[in-house]
Amino acid sequence: MSFIFVLLAVFYFFYFYLRNRDVLNPNMIFLVFWNLACALSCIQISSVFSNWSFTMYFVTIISGLFFFLGSLSFFRTSTVKIGMGKTVKRNLPSKFYFITYFLFIVCTLCTILEWINAGSPISFQILTEGTDVKSELDGAIPGVHYGTIFLPYVAIFVFFSLMNSDRYKKINIIIILFSIIFSIISNLSRGELLIYILSMFYLYYRYKKISKKQIILIVASSVIMLISIMLIRVNSESVVLTMTSNQYLSVFYSYISPCFANLNDLINSDLPSNLYGNATFRPVWTIIGVHSDMEVQRFDQFGVFNAVPYIYGFYHDYKIFGIIFFPFLFGYIISQIYYYASFSNYWIILLASLMKAIFLPFFGNYFTGEMVLLFPYLLITIIILILPKSKLKNENFTNK
Repeated sequence: MSFIFVLLAVFYFFYFYLRNRDVLNPNMIFLVFWNLACALSCIQISSVFSNWSFTMYFVTIISGLFFFLGSLSFFRTSTVKIGMGKTVKRNLPSKFYFITYFLFIVCTLCTILEWINAGSPISFQILTEGTDVKSELDGAIPGVHYGTIFLPYVAIFVFFSLMNSDRYKKINIIIILFSIIFSIISNLSRGELLIYILSMFYLYYRYKKISKKQIILIVASSVIMLISIMLIRVNSESVVLTMTSNQYLSVFYSYISPCFANLNDLINSDLPSNLYGNATFRPVWTIIGVHSDMEVQRFDQFGVFNAVPYIYGFYHDYKIFGIIFFPFLFGYIISQIYYYASFSNYWIILLASLMKAIFLPFFGNYFTGEMVLLFPYLLITIIILILPKSKLKNENFTNK
């Protein structure tokens, strides 16, 4: 079955690439990474996880298929050949800079306040103990935390400005460097670093000519950096490094396979449906204050690995209907954002901000899993809608 997933990944890659010659088509990236993650996880490299059930294979394949069908809406409405043209730079309006710098000030203050609340830790000093210290770096404050989680996205706005104009260039560079460096010092979060890497690389790719060799080099460097961070965050006896005979393979395997093992356990448990969408509509229950009342059955491997694929909540609540409808909906929404971004540069910001969710569908629902995950996308959408409308038409992405 692993071979089947690899074939599906190859099919999706060539289908999208031959349609618009865009190597970073978001729908293609999602489906390729989803199927490759499935291919790795269903192999019994380690005997620590149960064999996949037939339903597990069905769920993972069908959810990918319906995401694909939802994404086809783009081709029914667009005649634009993404990648054949060039993204046009523009002079950004003053309102854009005002909003961006205002958010940077607010989010920086929130981030510093939570850092102080955590005891002003320096991540590298704690890391010398050789253990995973994520909990020791957590100083989250209710309400304030929304400002903290938005700081990386502010950096994306600033990087977008840098790609379009030399206006405030030095200030923008300082803001980006501060955001990244402070993130490393205060919490060394792999999630935040992925937002910086994937989102900024996506924007850079749209505005600058990058060869395929450079793409491979950048991706390889990013993977090496992330592996290095994972290696220094855990000790040599951690299950993260000992799940297989090769510790470097274990880093990948332990990052992906336990997520699918949790989904497999959910499927095998045969729990009843939840028509209220306990897991699916988690952000809604958070807003109205009944988050804790909406019980969600969770599984974990070794009492440590509690991450799950993005479809976990949909199957948890609505079973087969959930893994058909919601992947189709996400495929449709992403394809529409992709379509609008081909005509208006502002939507590229939202598309870039979604890169973590698009690249990591096997490691959590970064689309709507929790309010703190959905909030940045909602705020970015609001900002885009209140910005002056572009008068430029038929602006195509670059990098043929």
